[in-house]
Amino acid sequence: MGFVLEQTAERLFVAGSLLDRLAGQRPAARIYLDKRQRGGRLQARWNLIVPERWAPGAERAGV
Repeated sequence: MGFVLEQTAERLFVAGSLLDRLAGQRPAARIYLDKRQRGGRLQARWNLIVPERWAPGAERAGV
């Protein structure tokens, strides 16, 4: 949820404080946005691995 809100924060007027609270509740282990997916890019703030086209410049996940 936090990843999606962060991507559209400006357009949806999402407060930074809400994103910070959500980031504090992220999962401890890395998870894939799409469970069938392998590879992608890690969004460290959310511990979420997303398809490369969704996260340019993010840390590469070598999984």
